[in-house]
Amino acid sequence: MQELEKIHRVLLREAGSERVENVLVLDAMLGQNSVMQAKTFNNIIPISSIILTKYDNTSKGGVILSIARELKIPVKYLGLGENPDDLKNFSSEEFAASLLEVN
Repeated sequence: MQELEKIHRVLLREAGSERVENVLVLDAMLGQNSVMQAKTFNNIIPISSIILTKYDNTSKGGVILSIARELKIPVKYLGLGENPDDLKNFSSEEFAASLLEVN
C-alpha cells in the first residue's frame, strides 16, 4: 500500500490532480469483501470510480448498493462477461428500475 501511495503522489506531481483519476476494479462476486477492499484502497488514495467485474444481476443489488451507501463512490462500468465488449456503462436509473421490476 505504501508503494501505491508513492505512485499516486508521483502521478499528482507529474500530471496534476485534474488529470489523475483513480479507478478501482473489483470482483463483484466477493460481496462485502469488495466493500472492505474499496474502503482500504480509498483510505490510501482517493478512489474516483469503480468498475465491478463478474457482475451477476440476480443478486438484486448486492455490492453496488453497499458501495453507494457506505462509500459514495460512483460505479462507472459493470463487467458482464469475459470479453472486452462485455464491459457496459453503469446506469443508476436502469439499475434502480430493474430493482423495482415486478416479475
